[in-house]
Order: sequence, then C-alpha cells, then structure tokens
Amino acid sequence: MTPSPEQDLSAKWNLARRLYPIYFELAREFVIDVQACPDLESSVDTPAPERVEQARQWLEEMDQRIQVHQLRQFLQTSSVVNQEGLLSLLQHFLANSAKGDATRDKIDFLLVQYFSQIAPSGLDDADVPSCRPEICSSFPSRWSPLPASDISCAGLFSVSCMET
Repeated sequence: MTPSPEQDLSAKWNLARRLYPIYFELAREFVIDVQACPDLESSVDTPAPERVEQARQWLEEMDQRIQVHQLRQFLQTSSVVNQEGLLSLLQHFLANSAKGDATRDKIDFLLVQYFSQIAPSGLDDADVPSCRPEICSSFPSRWSPLPASDISCAGLFSVSCMET
C-alpha cells in the first residue's frame, strides 16, 4: 500500500522534527555556523508542503556539512541521541537519494551503534552469525526485502545499503 501524499508529507515532517534537535546540538558542539530553521523549531504539526521542503533542504545542508568523524564523536559522547534518535538518523540516511561514501560511512556507523545498544550483554564474536532472532527482528522490516525471520545478524551487516 502506497502512502498518500499527505501521509508522506507528514512522515517527512515528523522525521525532520525528530532530527532537528540532534543536528542543531551537533552543530553547536562542533561550532558549525548554521542558521536555525524556525519552521522546525515551531510546534506546527501539519505544515504546508513548502515548509517541509525548506526543512528537507536544511537537513540536506547539514548532511553535507557534518563530517563522519563529527557524527561518530557526537554519538559516542552525547546523551542527546537515544535509540529512537539512532533509528531516525538511519531512516533519514537510508532514504537519502544521494548515497556517496560519506553517507555509506554514516549508515555503517549508525548500524554498529544501534546494534551495540540492542545486542545482549556478553555477546561474543562467535555468536554474531547465529545471533538470536529477537535481535535481528528489532530492525525495522522496511530496511530489507526479506522477512525479519530470514535475516541473520551477520547477513544484515554484510548487505550493502548503497545503490550505485
């Protein structure tokens, strides 16, 4: 079932609103000169399409300005980003149409961070290829054309997310 344009617009807006505080704090921490996005700072629940486009452009500009090492350092030292924030970042980068090396590296790091949060403590390297289904099933199904039950954790991390 294909989402309606209104649902798609709403989903994009909700994702942008979840990402905005993460990106803005990251810019502050690394002294990246960026203008605030008033639309994303407002509490508008249903914006006009042009406002969603402005938010998309703001996020795209930030994606270009934030380097992979900055994202890594921020996520490893900041308490601003929780598991939901990691998923939002992953969703954003996976949906990004411009997938270059930097995007690939960001996705790779985000997947590792997410896995480290959901993996059971004491997980040994030897356990990864046959890791428990509840770990792999926690990854959103929209990331793979396979049912969650058919995905091994090792396979999940070896599959390329890039379309070249």
